[in-house]
Amino acid sequence: MKRIPGKLPPAPALPSPPLTRLAARAAVLAVLLLAGCAGFERDWKKAVTGSGLVPAAPGVAAARGQEVHEGAWTGTWTSAGTGHAGKLRCLVDPAGAAGVEGRPEAAFTYHATWAIFSGTFATRQTVVQQPGGGVRSTGAWTLPKWAGGRYEYDITITGTRFSGTWRGGGDSGAFEMARPEPAARGSE
Repeated sequence: MKRIPGKLPPAPALPSPPLTRLAARAAVLAVLLLAGCAGFERDWKKAVTGSGLVPAAPGVAAARGQEVHEGAWTGTWTSAGTGHAGKLRCLVDPAGAAGVEGRPEAAFTYHATWAIFSGTFATRQTVVQQPGGGVRSTGAWTLPKWAGGRYEYDITITGTRFSGTWRGGGDSGAFEMARPEPAARGSE
């Protein structure tokens, strides 16, 4: 190759280091999660300050024409495989149009934390009334592959308790929630 004075040969293209690609993916993920978290926080504050659905007990829910599962829930999740745990909140909007086999569905929006990380995801779940009160929901959530993919769940909700188990992403665990306490409703 003939060298022209004052001109440098083109630099060879270097592959992007894995750490740089990882940092870029983490930045995109952080932006997406923060955008979802901001919407959840807005909806949470609305729900727990009285302008949204927060039945205090089954009798209150019935008086408002609400189902026992609707409203705000707060608690924790725990992984059986890793021992990791974190806070969990959920907003359940009223059952809407009939879903699978004509059963009612409700919109469930979950917000989970672990260490310094948090994330929000929404799903529609079929709810089935149980003898003696409450509802049960079983099925699967499909999250992005990087978040573990398919998760199966089994949830039972009464007027004061929202509990369940999950399995997926190579792990399994449980979660337990209750209605937010009146003094803590605005500070979660």
